[in-house]
Amino acid sequence: GYMTYNKSHIDDFLSHNRINHSEEDFVLVKGNFEPIVSEALWETCNQIRSKRAAFVKGKDGRAHKFGVSFPQNKWTKILFCDCGMRFQIEGYDKTANGGKNMRLICARSKMFKKKDAARALNGIPCPAPYASEWKLELMAREVFRTVWKENAEDILGLLRMLDANLNTTGTPNDGNQLENKLSALNEELDDLVSQRASRSITMDDFLSRSTEINNEIINVEGLLQSSIQEQRPKARLDMHSIEAALSDDA
Repeated sequence: GYMTYNKSHIDDFLSHNRINHSEEDFVLVKGNFEPIVSEALWETCNQIRSKRAAFVKGKDGRAHKFGVSFPQNKWTKILFCDCGMRFQIEGYDKTANGGKNMRLICARSKMFKKKDAARALNGIPCPAPYASEWKLELMAREVFRTVWKENAEDILGLLRMLDANLNTTGTPNDGNQLENKLSALNEELDDLVSQRASRSITMDDFLSRSTEINNEIINVEGLLQSSIQEQRPKARLDMHSIEAALSDDA
């Protein structure tokens, strides 16, 4: 239910070059029309979108957001091949009891399958490009069972510490200070661009200082996102269910 302004501006009316603004510079005005989606749903989607964004320095010297891929499940999140590439889901096999078993493949093997086949004699391809979900689950269960038997009290103590600190949140003042600092850095970068345009500083000085400012901007934006996440209430751990599940596996 909001209208967005200040999304871009014309830099030069002779060439009509349009400069797009960053989302931080957008101006949102509440409208009197029926919204397409609820504000709560929009906030939820925006939080997910923020988590899946990274920053890169553009031609103008500013840090710009871009989308990054995210793991599809727990195994693609933590599983890496010997070559350094992440595993991806290739497909599913139907088991004898009617269930599904997930197949994972090294991303490099998937992208360069034909090239790797031609260079197999040189030992370049991955030694084990495939992995099955049921084998990973079995190995994980055995590892957890061994660790639980030997370090049960230590694990429970660590979980209690995590549970006790889940409700610790940051203060709104932290976010305000970071926003003010981010605004000051952007203004400093604009001043630097103006100085370079008027040839008040050399190109080397401009590049050196703009790199420092952009690094600070990326750092502050990361801290700001962390501060926003910390201010939201977090779910508590279900200690009884965790202990019961670990005890059953043991």
